[in-house]
Amino acid sequence: MVDEIVATPAEIIESAPAPIPTGPEPIEEKIDTPPDPAALKAEVERLEAVRKKAEEDARYWRQEKARARREYFTPGKDQEKPQQAVPGPSIGAEPNKDDFDDYEKYLDAKIAFETTKARISWEREQARKTQEIEIQQKMTKLQEKISLGFVEYPDFEEVAMNEQVPITPMVMEALAESDNPHKIAYYLGKNRAEAIQISRMTPIQAARALARIEMEIAKAGGGSPSPNPQKTVTGAPPPIKPSGSTHVVSKDPDKMSQREYEEWRKTQGARRF
Repeated sequence: MVDEIVATPAEIIESAPAPIPTGPEPIEEKIDTPPDPAALKAEVERLEAVRKKAEEDARYWRQEKARARREYFTPGKDQEKPQQAVPGPSIGAEPNKDDFDDYEKYLDAKIAFETTKARISWEREQARKTQEIEIQQKMTKLQEKISLGFVEYPDFEEVAMNEQVPITPMVMEALAESDNPHKIAYYLGKNRAEAIQISRMTPIQAARALARIEMEIAKAGGGSPSPNPQKTVTGAPPPIKPSGSTHVVSKDPDKMSQREYEEWRKTQGARRF
């Protein structure tokens, strides 16, 4: 016979499952703790370092832009400087001893030849240095005038300074003579096809084309004129100029003769250099 195991009341209570709470969970009281001074100081220092780095980057790019402004219209290593040949007197042929029957006369002629040769060489070197100084001065003035474009046109950097706009030494020579080269440079940036055409012209043709652009800009009141303005051709006779009139009629530089063009440039304040 198997004995029956009878649990005691205490064992029944211990083996019973724990009651499931049905009410709201107790809310833990959160206590605000002050921030860690060391961590707060580290965060402030990190933000200060980020600010200084941003200021240094902004200063660097401003300096780079200023340098680009100065160097854009300055002939670089890959650009031939617009220089004119320095003329000089001919030194003649070196004396030949066989052409003299007296050795003393030959020595006198030889000394005179070497002296003249040294003097001419020195004069040419001085002329070359003077020419380089004049070119540098013109380029400096050109850069000063070009810098006005950054004030007058908000997008001057993107338009006129675009590397796709061809600015040859020949074009820089013409811009150096202009009163408003920044306006011409901005126009060329807006009309790249015309700028490319001008870069392929002869020096005289390019100077005339740029002079026409400058004249059209002046007529437009400083704004950008339309590229290659086309004149309407009619069958009407040209207007009659009254006898004795002192009014000077402007002529298209493209249609001027060389003499007319030089005289016209003088009236515009241009100077040779």
